Amino acid sequence: MYQRDYILRLIQQMTKAVGETVFLRKNRQFEQAMEVLGQAMKQLLGLNSKLVGGLSARELLKLLSPGGGPDPGKALALGQALDAEADVLEEMGHSPEAVARRKKAMEILLIVRTSGDAQGLEEAFDEEIDKLLEQSNTVGAEPAARKLLIQYFEAKGRYAKAEDELFRLLEADALSPNDTREKLLEEGIRMYERWSALAEEDLRRGNFSAAEVDESLALLRRWRGR
Repeated sequence: MYQRDYILRLIQQMTKAVGETVFLRKNRQFEQAMEVLGQAMKQLLGLNSKLVGGLSARELLKLLSPGGGPDPGKALALGQALDAEADVLEEMGHSPEAVARRKKAMEILLIVRTSGDAQGLEEAFDEEIDKLLEQSNTVGAEPAARKLLIQYFEAKGRYAKAEDELFRLLEADALSPNDTREKLLEEGIRMYERWSALAEEDLRRGNFSAAEVDESLALLRRWRGR
């Protein structure tokens, strides 16, 4: 009960801070809005906004994982804060910085969500992730984040979306240090093999079909054999 109350309090505090920034943005008080969010993040992490901006998503998650696993309430609140900062930066005309904030927020939320550490906050994580997906163009996503998106979409039964991310990753000029094209092909083949066991109606709900599974599976097997 204490853990749940603690998490809800974190989220409520961040929701309040984000709400304040909406008012300040409407009045074009952008510097004040950034100060509100900076203070909220300092209370959350003990770091100011500039330092948060300089750390990677995984480095930030380490700060949120004093006991080994990430604190889901803090991770969600940080994702919301970074997204709110992106809104302010965008209105200030700093689009590249806004994009970077949203990418970082997305990666933080996806890491926690796909690792099973959301601890009952799955719907809240999904809502924030989907909001970020609507605001952001995933074409520019980093390879590590794109792999997380594949996992996320598959888990949500959004099979066409998962395939889109897989092929974007296979066509990317650069992969993450831990990946090779051969490894991705193997992972893709295993994904389609999982889908081949699904009912047609389940695939249809994910804007996919058994025929498309067979076609894509055959294609990846051909590519692997080259």
